[in-house]
Amino acid sequence: MRGLLVLVAVAGCGFEHGIAGNAATGDDNPPDDAAVVADTQLPDARPIDAMCGDSDMDGICNEDDDWPCGAKPAAPAAPMTMSGNNGATTITITQVALDGTGRLAVATPGEMLAIAFHYDIDDTACPQSCVDQIEIGWVPGRRDSCPFDDIVPRQTGAQGNVNRQIRAPNMPGVYDLRANIGQNLSCTNDGANNWWNGTPAASRTFAKLCVH
Repeated sequence: MRGLLVLVAVAGCGFEHGIAGNAATGDDNPPDDAAVVADTQLPDARPIDAMCGDSDMDGICNEDDDWPCGAKPAAPAAPMTMSGNNGATTITITQVALDGTGRLAVATPGEMLAIAFHYDIDDTACPQSCVDQIEIGWVPGRRDSCPFDDIVPRQTGAQGNVNRQIRAPNMPGVYDLRANIGQNLSCTNDGANNWWNGTPAASRTFAKLCVH
């Protein structure tokens, strides 16, 4: 009889509700709360800059980014045509190659770059022949040079190709390479060293550069 009472007493014991081990696994040890939290925070989908580096925060890995200056812009319109003197002077620029890549290029600060393009000039603003310049330079920035600086015959105009070097700006950023119509006696007449009639409009952009 005594043995029967002991058996009943043991069978009546149980675990306190809420303290039991893992019922699914039979583990008497409750899970560690910190371990559970840590498991749910594993970096299964790390941000792109943590995985491969994204210096300009444009969502493209550095190693795959061909424009490391933020969102890549559209290439400037081609051909680029500019006019002056109520349409009597017109210059069209085509076949642009900045650093051999087209109308978008990437460079380091102060790097020397090749710039090539074809130009076609018509100018009937003068009784005989006008002296014209094609000015180019970075915006923001000053005029760099005049790849064309010559007489433009009224009847035939002037056509040709430019192949020269231009230095990238010294500060990182995105720059427009713009052209302008100059109508001075020469590119540097009387000490001229900046844009004729002020900085050209954005519509005269014929290439863009990322300096990084």
